[in-house]
Amino acid sequence: MKKRIGMYRIVAFICLALMVSTASGRGRNKQLYAVPAQGKITIDGKLDDWDLSGQILSYVVPETQDMQSARTAMMYDDEALYISGIVRDTSPMMNRHDPNTNPEKAWDADVCQLFFSLDPDEDLPLKYSQFKRQHDQSPVGSLMMWYFTDRKEACLAMFQGMKFNKPLRPDLRENGVIPHEYYSGAYREQEDGGGYTFEYRIPWETFNLKRVPKADDILAMSMAVFWSRPDGLKTAGGAAWAYDVMSGPGFSFQSSAVWGKLVFWPENNIDESMITAGMPPEKPLPLKFSYDVPEDSEISVQLYSEEGEIVRMLVPQQYRRAGKNTEMWDGLDDQGLPLPAGKYIWKGIYHEPIKAEWRLSVNNSGTPPYPTDDNKGGWGGDHGRPSTVCSTPDGMLLAWSACEYGWGIIRVDLDGKKMWGSKHSATYVSADDKHIFLAGGHGFNSDPSVQILDLKDSRPMSLENGKPTFIAPEGGTDETNEVTGLDCANGKLYVSYAQRNLIGVFDIRDGSISKTLAVPSPERLAVAKDGTVLVISEGKIVAIKEGKSVDLITTNLDSPSGVDVAEDGTIYVANRGELQNISVFDPSGKYLKSIGKDGGRPAKGRYDRSGMYMSGGMELDSEGRLWVAETTDGPKRISVWDTESGENVDEFFGASAYFGYGYIDPDQPDMMFAHYVLWKLDWENLKGYPYTTIWRKTEPTMMVPPGPSGYSSVTRFITAENGRQYAWGTNRPFSVLSYRDGDLFKPCAAFFSIKREKGQEEYQGTEIPFIDSDAETYPNGSYFWQDKNNDQCLQPDEVLPFPGKFNHTKFAWLQKDLGLWLGNNTFVMPTEITETGQPVYDVLKAQETVFSGNVQGGNVRHGYFARDEEGNLYSFNRGMLGKWNPDGKREWYYDDIVNWHKALNMPITGPGRLWGMSGIMGGVSDRYFGTMTYFGPNHIFRDDGMYVAAVLKDGRVGGRADKKGTQEGQPEGQNGQFVMLNIDGEDRFFIIHGGQDSRVWEVLNLDTVKDLEGGIYHHSNEQVELAAAAMEEYNAFIADTKRLIIVRGKSALETSQPVGRSVDSNRGFKARVAYDAENMYFKFDVDTPFELTNAEPESKLIFRGGNIIDIQLATDLKADPARKTPAPGDIRILITRKNGKPFAMLYETKVKDFEGEPIVFESPTGSETFDRIEVFEDFELTYHKTLGGFEALVTIPLEALGITELKPGEKIKMDLGYIFGNNQGTRTAARSHARNNSFTANVTNDIPHESRLEPAEWGEATVE
Repeated sequence: MKKRIGMYRIVAFICLALMVSTASGRGRNKQLYAVPAQGKITIDGKLDDWDLSGQILSYVVPETQDMQSARTAMMYDDEALYISGIVRDTSPMMNRHDPNTNPEKAWDADVCQLFFSLDPDEDLPLKYSQFKRQHDQSPVGSLMMWYFTDRKEACLAMFQGMKFNKPLRPDLRENGVIPHEYYSGAYREQEDGGGYTFEYRIPWETFNLKRVPKADDILAMSMAVFWSRPDGLKTAGGAAWAYDVMSGPGFSFQSSAVWGKLVFWPENNIDESMITAGMPPEKPLPLKFSYDVPEDSEISVQLYSEEGEIVRMLVPQQYRRAGKNTEMWDGLDDQGLPLPAGKYIWKGIYHEPIKAEWRLSVNNSGTPPYPTDDNKGGWGGDHGRPSTVCSTPDGMLLAWSACEYGWGIIRVDLDGKKMWGSKHSATYVSADDKHIFLAGGHGFNSDPSVQILDLKDSRPMSLENGKPTFIAPEGGTDETNEVTGLDCANGKLYVSYAQRNLIGVFDIRDGSISKTLAVPSPERLAVAKDGTVLVISEGKIVAIKEGKSVDLITTNLDSPSGVDVAEDGTIYVANRGELQNISVFDPSGKYLKSIGKDGGRPAKGRYDRSGMYMSGGMELDSEGRLWVAETTDGPKRISVWDTESGENVDEFFGASAYFGYGYIDPDQPDMMFAHYVLWKLDWENLKGYPYTTIWRKTEPTMMVPPGPSGYSSVTRFITAENGRQYAWGTNRPFSVLSYRDGDLFKPCAAFFSIKREKGQEEYQGTEIPFIDSDAETYPNGSYFWQDKNNDQCLQPDEVLPFPGKFNHTKFAWLQKDLGLWLGNNTFVMPTEITETGQPVYDVLKAQETVFSGNVQGGNVRHGYFARDEEGNLYSFNRGMLGKWNPDGKREWYYDDIVNWHKALNMPITGPGRLWGMSGIMGGVSDRYFGTMTYFGPNHIFRDDGMYVAAVLKDGRVGGRADKKGTQEGQPEGQNGQFVMLNIDGEDRFFIIHGGQDSRVWEVLNLDTVKDLEGGIYHHSNEQVELAAAAMEEYNAFIADTKRLIIVRGKSALETSQPVGRSVDSNRGFKARVAYDAENMYFKFDVDTPFELTNAEPESKLIFRGGNIIDIQLATDLKADPARKTPAPGDIRILITRKNGKPFAMLYETKVKDFEGEPIVFESPTGSETFDRIEVFEDFELTYHKTLGGFEALVTIPLEALGITELKPGEKIKMDLGYIFGNNQGTRTAARSHARNNSFTANVTNDIPHESRLEPAEWGEATVE
């Protein structure tokens, strides 16, 4: 663009890019206006002869602007540029970097820096980068202005190029310092000692520009103000850096593309609206709160009411410098309401930075075990179990029966290192050198047919006839066409259909059926080199060749579950039953030997890698090793066996159940529970290995162990006063209590509920035959089971029905004396403890507790309750987090914490942002406890209610490259464990949870927490009125700006008012709309770390991959504007790029006079139906990358939208948004819309919600 500023004389306005103000002052101003200097300016630091109408305010964060802010102004004349600043600083003018020795270090203390173009005629934006060597000599410069404390002198240094290390005026000084005769400067300390003023006059000759700027010129420019530590030798770090005058996100010293503008305005007394144009509205902070900090540190400060409520966190885990600090604040409580006048107690803490560092993961063999953006981290299915394996030329395909956060199929090399992961799942998999054939998957990508994927990257593929699946032979039904085995060989695909007693043989090119083979109940199969089909049939191995079948193998088999054949004809058969091994036969069917320990590894008890358990699909790799999928959990395992020696040579575990719950008993820190297994921990080498499977149901009436998944809540362990270990947790529909006996944790008691109503999703049966089959004896209600004969099985005389008040209760907490807290707010002690260690309870005599009848603190459900060693109780429920002492008095509490459903449409969580909190993590350790949030971060509190820290990042931030994946917390987080462990004599704090690995982080520096002085704070009526007035004005302003105008003509887009939304400081979008006689134009400016690219293989589910422009509008302008559900003409167009090319999908819920078969999306949450989903081709996309994201212009003909014309004044229901993804476009991280902020609009892990159109939530756009 040309830098003439006629357009800048238009009265500026504040646009809707203001939508969500960030909590940072970074880039607060986009431009700075230099006004003409009037008469002679005296350089004395007083500024009483200045026109300050162009002055801008810069700060690090608004809360500290009374200590760290700068008001900067510039003036100019024909001879010089004038620069001034009024700086708030508690240790003013501290910079001890000597201009004679190290001027290049002047930035690292109190300083003001400018970055600027040397050429007033160069087009903007500038495109110079610190990372390009050729830009070292670019026509840009920087200057640093500082007060050298030791000599009390105003200093100036100038450098050229993007490295900023070459002197701009080497003819004056080779080190970049400008001699005093080439400029004038002055500093003056403010009277209150809380800041300073500076003033410089720098002649144009000193700048060495290509020409002297004049009125109406624009010079690319950015600035920064830094604050020093009190010693003047170093800045206080990022918490003391204010970058400003920026056009976008980034660093001014790295790229000139983010610089803003220095506008040489031709007139004095510039209108204030010009200064604030494009600036986010600042939340008013009319009040001050002052306190002292003993040393530079992270601090937290909060206000308590006299009743113990934490009414406001003034400073949540923020860095502050030593000495007096003053916080600017809004006078509101943490719910955004005016804080009532009265007496409050303030408390504070200070400490070294608290952070979490990943130490190890168990139950996941990924390298690394956590997900990464390149799709090579993490492991397999979380919801499902291993099902089968398949060899490829360079490795293996491994499959699981279902997945959500994990992967249902992964491709690995021969060492088991993951190459990619797919969200498809499967029970049966085969492959040739280009294709994957799969069937039998469950979960979100299930399909009863045989599907085809690309071996290279798991993209869905079609047959030559265009069909995406192999169609079963005629004559079957959906039920009888269930696939029970498959293999491909010699251009044919062999598919077993056990219920039809046949094998279909298909051409892999076009899916046509070559023939069918009659076999009784065929299951898994393998095709030999000579074309012989070996198939499991009624417990035997049947060989089929040239249409003839024989029972080839009938002995040395036990419930065969898998078969494979080597190049030399050797046959391998997987056994379940009593054998639990692999039987090996020669080509004639003669038994040769077994692989794996006879009887396999134990179903429960001490882990033994030399055996296998419940094998399924298996296959030889290219090196002759046998890979076996063991189709159960506890642990989930894929094992690798040497076919010569029969020994196990490798094994791979995981993925963990959804949420990756783990738990460590503080009294036994070398053992970690994860997914039915105790894992032996090696703290020196940071590894874990299976030690024992704590329990498994092996009889029809046997009780299950506590479950591992997010649907079950975390299983907890304690060592009781009697020295025995106990565990309690949930495995729906049971809440189970177990005690340790050797290597086993034997269930001894359980609560469960029965709901037999039709359509009741929660109740899926107890899987206890005598209960599920007898509705008369066991009607709907709650029950308690207690083992009387130590057989861990339920008998009728052990099952006790509960009265109404005990409905649906659970084990909430077990004390070391074996006292039980129940989820219905009652408590019971054991009546006896048997010789085996089993506690016996009379639960009908459970006593009411402090929580009974306490609605706010009530319902101490599993995962929401904890108890410390002093008997204090901690509860989080119904939005309240609080502590009760043993006498029942509530000592402190946080109230009205927004639950995760409502928090979905709120900003990124972090320090002090408690919305989305979901549970207390474990117990209380050395005065500290942690809470989980739905979004992943964990909050740490002290037992007096002080907020300490937030660790781990919000999963919506996106980006897991390199080691960042270690900082991503639990997806849809519900629980976990925070615990102090003594390891080798040292007390250390840890957090345990994960997504598809059971992950252990160490929390550092909790031992440095100390108290601030604290005291009484009086909040006056005058302060209440001041805060209320400021917020009323602010809210009125925000409401005024929310409108969208469809401007006339494409060229009007650049100056039109945008709508949009910010997700966080790195992600957000602005959108503008224009029209003419033929088209509508949608211009998107998107801030995102990733490009507009999408790799979701299922086109109709493109929204799952993210990185998508989202346009939703009503094309029928006559439709009922008050409609709640979509009408014909309500459409959604999703636009992205696939493989670098524009791609779009159109969704229409209702099509007028539609008569076809609708498309239905289903999940456990419900369904969504569409009359039309199709590729949308009638559009143009212009795409340009920017430093902080990209710009995109979408052009759509009115005719393609079904709109004849747009008339001025017409109103159209519309919403514009962006779906943020990851680097590859394989996973949605966050959804954001200008108007729709409903629950549905923020869900990212449920297909019906993600696809749904909600016209009732759309805004209204007016045609200009």
